[in-house]
Amino acid sequence: MYVDGYEIITSVITYSEYGVKPKRDNKEELIKEFEEFLGKVGIPLLNVDKNHATRAYEMRAKYKFLKGMDGIQIGTAIEEGCDKFLTNDIKLEKIEELEIILVDKLE
Repeated sequence: MYVDGYEIITSVITYSEYGVKPKRDNKEELIKEFEEFLGKVGIPLLNVDKNHATRAYEMRAKYKFLKGMDGIQIGTAIEEGCDKFLTNDIKLEKIEELEIILVDKLE
């Protein structure tokens, strides 16, 4: 999917993280709506492979605050050639390898 000339991608990790709260709150219809949204707008869900995992542990070694799932997300983005990373997590602004864009700062 392209928006304003940018290709939008995400990984199966986003899907995994999104599903936690709806599952806890017994609102599985939100998971189904999320799946439908991704399909409708054409955002691909990338599978994580060994190259992504390798980059993830390299990033986690460099950035001690980086947790496992965030490391995989960042590692996947770098391996896929992304230059921007959209997040709600302010601590990720410390990552130097990507331009981190906080959702709260979008216009």
